[in-house]
Amino acid sequence: MAASDNSTAETRGNEASAAFRRRRRWVRRSDRVAAGVLFGAVVGFLIWEHPFWRPSVTVRSCGGNFDMLAAFAADFEARHRCRVRYVAAPVQFLLDLAVRDAGHLPEVLVGRSGPGWLLLQSKGKLAQGAPELFGVDPFVVVTPRGNPAGIRCLDDLGRDGVRVASSPDAMRPKGKVVAELMSGVSEARAPGLVDRWERNTVQEAPCGRLLARLVAKGRADAAVVARSQTVLDPLRGNCEVVEISVADLDCMRSGRGAIPQSVARTVRNPGNPLADRFVAELVQDSRGIAANYGYLTAASGQMREYAPFLRVFTPDPMAPRQMELAALLRRDGCERESVRRYLYAIHVFGPGRHEAEAWYRLGEACRDQGRDEGARLAWSRLLARHPTPGVKEWLDTSAFGASERGDPETEWVALGRAGMRALPGSVPAGAVPDWLQATIPAPLRVREGDPPKGARRSLAVAVDLLGFGIEEFAIRDALKVVALHYPSPHTPAARALAGAAQYRRGRYAAAAAQWQRVCAEYPDSAWAAACREARAAVAESPARIPDPDPASPMPNFEPAYDTQEARGMAYAWELHEAGLPLYAAKEYLKVSVGLYGRPTRLAEALYRGGVCLWHMDRHNGARQLWQRCAVMPAENPWTREAATALQRWNAPETDDRQTLRARLEIPAATTPDPGPRQGQSPGQGPGQGAGQGGVPAGLMRLRLGEELLLAGVLDDDEALQEFLKVLTVVKVPPSMGWLRGRAHMRAAQALLLCGREEPARAHLEAARVAEGREEDRALASRLLERLTGEGRTTP
Repeated sequence: MAASDNSTAETRGNEASAAFRRRRRWVRRSDRVAAGVLFGAVVGFLIWEHPFWRPSVTVRSCGGNFDMLAAFAADFEARHRCRVRYVAAPVQFLLDLAVRDAGHLPEVLVGRSGPGWLLLQSKGKLAQGAPELFGVDPFVVVTPRGNPAGIRCLDDLGRDGVRVASSPDAMRPKGKVVAELMSGVSEARAPGLVDRWERNTVQEAPCGRLLARLVAKGRADAAVVARSQTVLDPLRGNCEVVEISVADLDCMRSGRGAIPQSVARTVRNPGNPLADRFVAELVQDSRGIAANYGYLTAASGQMREYAPFLRVFTPDPMAPRQMELAALLRRDGCERESVRRYLYAIHVFGPGRHEAEAWYRLGEACRDQGRDEGARLAWSRLLARHPTPGVKEWLDTSAFGASERGDPETEWVALGRAGMRALPGSVPAGAVPDWLQATIPAPLRVREGDPPKGARRSLAVAVDLLGFGIEEFAIRDALKVVALHYPSPHTPAARALAGAAQYRRGRYAAAAAQWQRVCAEYPDSAWAAACREARAAVAESPARIPDPDPASPMPNFEPAYDTQEARGMAYAWELHEAGLPLYAAKEYLKVSVGLYGRPTRLAEALYRGGVCLWHMDRHNGARQLWQRCAVMPAENPWTREAATALQRWNAPETDDRQTLRARLEIPAATTPDPGPRQGQSPGQGPGQGAGQGGVPAGLMRLRLGEELLLAGVLDDDEALQEFLKVLTVVKVPPSMGWLRGRAHMRAAQALLLCGREEPARAHLEAARVAEGREEDRALASRLLERLTGEGRTTP
C-alpha cells in the first residue's frame, strides 16, 4: 500500500514538473515574442522619428551667424517636425560655391550684406530677386566687467594707457572691418584715432572670436567686436558693452555690409514650403531668437537708426585703378613713379588678386629701364610669396563680381619664373655696413586687417622703394608715417629708414638728424640702439653732398596734428627739412586746393609753397604763389611775408619756355569751379562733401596738376601724374565727365613741355574724342595739327 502511494506521488510529481516545464517554455517563448515585438516597435518608432524621413531644408550661413542660426534651426525643427541641414562657413566662400556649382546652392542662404548678393542676383540664383534683411549686428566696444579703463566712446580707444586687443590677421569681417571703421572715423571725425588705436594694441588674436577671451581674462581693456559676440561665452555676464554711435559707424567707406544681416530664398527646390517658411520666420523673428542673440531686429525698433546700412553695398576696389595708373605712367615715360604705384597696389590696397601681377609688372618696368637687379628683386619676391598659401578669400568670384577664371596668380608666377631665367647673371651688390643695415626694417607683408592707407602699409612701401634704389621716394613714404599717421607705433622704424635713405643719397647731416630724433624721442624703442650706432659712424664720415644754403629761408614751424590740414602742413615741413622741396611744394599746394579739407591756412600754405619753389629755382612759380598770397583780403602775417618776399627777390622773368607755353596755349589760371546745376543753389556744388566746399576730388586733382604746370614744375612728372589720376584712380561725378577730356589735354601739354611727343599724341587723340567741352576738343585738334605740321611745337 505504501509503495503504491509512493508511486502515485512520484507520477504526480513528474506530471507537475512536466507541466511546470511546459509553462516555463511557454513563458519563455511569450517573453521572446513580447521582447521582439517591443524591440520591433522601438526600432520602428526610432526609424519613423529619425530626421532622415522628415522633410528637410538646406541652409547655409556665414560663420558669424552660426550660434544664432544653430538655435533657430533647432527650434524650427522641433516646431515643424522637419530636418534643417545647416552648415556655416565664410560667406564669401559659400557665395562662390553657389555661383560656381548649382549642386552647392542651398535653399536658404544667410549672411552679411555685400557684393556677393548682387552677383547672385545677376546670375539669377535668388528666387525673389533680392535678399531680405532680418536684423543688424553693429560693432560695439566691449570691456571687462566694471569697465576698468572707463571707456565711454570709440575715441577712448586712442587714449594713453588703454590696452586694446585686435585681430588684423582674421578673415573678414572680424579683422578688416574694424580697421576700416577706425580709419574712417580717424579721417572724418577724430584725426589720428586709427594710429592711436594701433599704438595701444597690446594683444593680437588670429581670429576675431578669440578677442572675447582676451577681454574676459583682463588681458586687454577693450576690443571692437560684433554685438552678437557679447551674448556668447565667455563674454556673457563678464563684460560691459559700450555702443558705437551710428554717426561713427557711418564713417566706414568699406565694410559697411558687415552690419546688416540678410537671408534669401534661392531658386533651388522652388516647391519646398519649409524653405519659404524658414525665411519668413527669420525675417519676422517672432520667437525672438535673433534678438536674444544680440541682433537688432525690426521688432526692436532700433533698426531704423541704421538706415544708411540697410542696403547691399558694393565696395569700390582701388588696386585695379592703381594698376591702371601704373600702366599709364609706364607708357608716358614716368618709370620711377610707376614702380611706386605698383607697390601701392601691393601694400596700400592689398592683399588681393592683383598682387602677383603687380610684382611681375614692377619687375618688367625695372628690366625695361635697364635695372636688372631691380627686376630680379621684384620677381624673386613674386616667386617667394606666390601662389598665396591658405584660404584666398579675395579670389572668390563673389568678391566685387570678379571673373571665374580661377586663381589669377598662376600665370604671373610662371611669367616671373621665365623672366628670372632670362636675366643675365647677378652683379654682386656693394657691401652695406652692418650699422647701416641695422637701421633698415625688413621687408613687410601687409595683412588684410591693417588699416587702409595706414602707417604699416606706408612703411612697407618705403622699405621696398629703398630696396629698389629710389631713395627720395623712400623718404617721402617714410615721412608719411611720421606726420600723416601721428602718433604711430611705426614712427621710430620710419625715421630710421629715412635716415638710411638720406645716407645713401649722400646727405649725411640729414641722415644723422633723423637718427638723432629716434634716439631723443624714442629712447626705449627697438631702433634707438641702431640709430645711436649709425650716428656715431656718420660723425666720422665726410659728407659727399653739402647741405644747401637757401637764399630764401623757410620760417620756423611748430607741427600740430589735430586736423587733417595740420597733418598735411606737418608732412610738407618734414619733406622740406629732409631736403625734398619738390614734394614739400606739392603738399603745400594740396593744402591750398583742398585735398586736406577746406583750407584754413591757405595764406601760409601759399607762402611756404613759394619758398619751396624758390629753392628749386622755379622763381616764376614762387612769385605766382607769393602774389596770390599778398593780395588775399584777410590781413595776416603771411600776406606781409609774401609782399616782403616779392620786393626782396624782384628779379626779371627768366622762364625761357614762355613762347613754348604760349604756343601750347597753357592757361594762366587753374580750372574754375563749375556753375551750379539747374535747380541747385550756388552753395551746393556738385559732389558736396567731397572736399573743399564740396569740390569733387577729380577737380581738386586737376587743379593740383595745373598749379604745378603753371609753376613750371615738371620734375619727376609730378604734374603729369595728377592728370593721370583724374583718368584712373579718382571717381569723377557723371555730371563732370568733361574732367577726363580736360585731364587728357593737360597731360598732353605737360608731356610736350618735356619733349615726349608720342605719349602726348595719344592723350591729344583721346581728348579730341572724349566726353568734354568743345574748347578742349578744339585745342586738341590744333595741337595735333602743330605736331604733324612744319612748325614743331616741342623743343
